[in-house]
Amino acid sequence: MSVGAFGDHEFGVSENCIRIPKDFEFTESLNFEMQSRTGKKPATYVKGQGEMTFPMAIHLDARMLDTDIVSEIGWWTDAMRKQKKEKLYLFGHYWGTNSFIVTSVHPFNTRTVGKTMLSCDLEVTLTEWVAEGSAEKNSTSAAATDVKYAASSVTKKAADVKSSQTSATSATVSPRTAEQIAKAQVATATVTVLAATKKTGTLLLAAAGSRGGGRVQQMHPGKVLSVEDGAILTVTWDSSKTYWVKIYYARGETQLAYGNKGKLGPVQIKSGVVIKACWR
Repeated sequence: MSVGAFGDHEFGVSENCIRIPKDFEFTESLNFEMQSRTGKKPATYVKGQGEMTFPMAIHLDARMLDTDIVSEIGWWTDAMRKQKKEKLYLFGHYWGTNSFIVTSVHPFNTRTVGKTMLSCDLEVTLTEWVAEGSAEKNSTSAAATDVKYAASSVTKKAADVKSSQTSATSATVSPRTAEQIAKAQVATATVTVLAATKKTGTLLLAAAGSRGGGRVQQMHPGKVLSVEDGAILTVTWDSSKTYWVKIYYARGETQLAYGNKGKLGPVQIKSGVVIKACWR
């Protein structure tokens, strides 16, 4: 059952996930000032509407979440840092006049066992985004002054770099060295395995088209593998304790499978890939 979403990040309850704001409130007000008048009550000058803010708390439990808690917190933190502008839909309504951005992220009431986070309450504040603002004139002048001083420092360093490049150009590069450089310049991507619960279990990973030649490798939680950008990734597993496995790949899309035996892929790697697995 879905109760809404922030962009494509859903709030609701499903077979393997619970993500519902437990404290739901919002604030919206007019931006105004009271102007005094001689012998009369003050006049009200309305400058315009104020922004709408939504503080909300979401209880996260590793047993009832389709990803690990650290990644869920990371999703909201990343949205805040990138200032992602998304529509807010909750309880049958689109809120605000435009989009919202995440303006604060605060996890608290954290429960952990060893290195695993079991549960926490995540406090998130969404603030309405109406239009792009600009820095005040004084702030702009101060920034320009800082850049002026920084530029002289960069120029000096650039001269040093140019000098070192001239020396490097005069050196002779052997064919073997050139071949090594060419190999080093091949674009690579990383494959990382994370665990949602205990750090046990093994996934079998084949990356066809990479410099590994498609050789199957065992991937334990915490392991990071470098493969060639554009390689075809396939993940398989066979374990009586595997609950679910999920691949986060290019363009923010995902693949998800359940069960003690399964397969995900093939999928082409265009950037770093994260594989998340949950073992009972």
